Amino acid sequence: MGGMLKCRKVVGVSLAIILLFIAFVGSVSHAQIRPPTVQPPTVYEIQGVRTINVLDTGVAEVKEEIKFSAQAYIAFKKDYNPLSTFVRELEPRTNPEQIENLSINADDANNKLTATYTLLGAAVYKGNGLWEIGIAEPGGKLTLTAQHGNTLVFANVYGVGEDYKLMETVTVNLPAGAKNVKYREDEGKITYELSVNAGASSDNMMYAGIVLMLIGGAIIAVPNMKKRGEYRPTPPPPPPPPPPVSS
Repeated sequence: MGGMLKCRKVVGVSLAIILLFIAFVGSVSHAQIRPPTVQPPTVYEIQGVRTINVLDTGVAEVKEEIKFSAQAYIAFKKDYNPLSTFVRELEPRTNPEQIENLSINADDANNKLTATYTLLGAAVYKGNGLWEIGIAEPGGKLTLTAQHGNTLVFANVYGVGEDYKLMETVTVNLPAGAKNVKYREDEGKITYELSVNAGASSDNMMYAGIVLMLIGGAIIAVPNMKKRGEYRPTPPPPPPPPPPVSS
């Protein structure tokens, strides 16, 4: 879990969805008794497509689509039916005012979840016209595959054991006036230069890593979810014996 908590600078909730789902499937698969015969493992494929539109103020409009393989989606819907139970797992535990208009919808026909939300303070103003936005865990090696002006496209494929294959594509659209755009892969950050409006106050520029609330909330929910099928309430103590009847 300590490794998961290092993802505190990542903009996006798809990681929360993926982590939570893997924890669920992993807890179920490892609890099952393996038959003596060797069978090919089931590979759960998950594709995440994230689009982040960053405004001049550092606020971002985010859309995420998470598409599961048929087997993975069936397992997901079995544990989270109705979908509102999953949304509650993702509700931020702190600073809820920094995420607005969070909406998660399920498309059963295409085995897909779609999340949209407004992320306040996605880009951090560092002073002297310099901004930065965390896009990946430091050292996570999210690969920059294309850059067209102020649009950057990233991709990564994660292999988790022999059962899971996670593919993620992230598109970041920076403000039109952004200059000197750079991606620091070792830090997982995009930096750019953009003049701040004279009327803007630094007090209103919230710090990045906010989704981290959602990711942190999902991580906190994992142990509870794992124990969901194992929990047995402690029976109440037996009632005291009746008082002796006097003769």
